[in-house]
Amino acid sequence: ARRACEARLQRCSGGEAAAEALEDLRYSGVAPDSMCHRRALAACGGEVGAACHLSSRAEGLAEEAQWAQLIFSEAGADGCAGPIELALALRPCALSRRWDVASDLLLAGQVDPQE
Repeated sequence: ARRACEARLQRCSGGEAAAEALEDLRYSGVAPDSMCHRRALAACGGEVGAACHLSSRAEGLAEEAQWAQLIFSEAGADGCAGPIELALALRPCALSRRWDVASDLLLAGQVDPQE
């Protein structure tokens, strides 16, 4: 189930679809692993994020930043929030210039640099 979710997440274009895929995985009784969370976070700053950036759709980018914040929070609850996940979550924040969300992520994602 987890590998099927990863494949679905790889096809996701946007945070909302990625969050739904993670929720479906949890509903099936399987906890998402770090690869699932990474693919979900990449979807937030992926095609949808790039398209919004290119078209100057600030509201779409801001929404992707919020989805990234939610998914990163869930990754933390699942014990999967490390530096890679944090970097992926920060991408849509930078694209949208949502420094408030980025700041919240940085505070929530304080990780040991030795990890």
